[in-house]
Amino acid sequence: MHTLTSWNAPPSAKTKTRDLHCARWIRPAMVVALLLASCGVWTPSEIGSGIAGTVSIGPSCPVESLDHPCPPRPIQALLRVLDPRGHEILEFETGPDGSFRVPLPAGTYTLRLVTPQGSPFPRGPDQELVVIAGRFTRVALTFDSGIR
Repeated sequence: MHTLTSWNAPPSAKTKTRDLHCARWIRPAMVVALLLASCGVWTPSEIGSGIAGTVSIGPSCPVESLDHPCPPRPIQALLRVLDPRGHEILEFETGPDGSFRVPLPAGTYTLRLVTPQGSPFPRGPDQELVVIAGRFTRVALTFDSGIR
């Protein structure tokens, strides 16, 4: 009984198949990178810029007193970055500890909390910020939990 399997192919055929498979995703990735650079969306010199910070929510308990403070607590949140015209640039999720670090080219942006579908909380105002080339702009956001 004779069966033909893929590992019986000569080494040159295996290499060509692997190279063709890699080329299928490398070429589109290169095209996207070139398009972004040509549109002025991203340049190599701006890779070291963006936003970094934390997200918290408060109040964290229904009754606050001097003996029982309720400081804001870190929260994992979904945030949206908008350009000056209000168009979405990207959406990202913070870490479980509320921290984030997102590379962005220099420019003016608005940071918006994406509230879970059908829920009014957490909520908070949009945060406008300016990213300077070669620097990460620090942001500390605190959103309303709705607890009263």
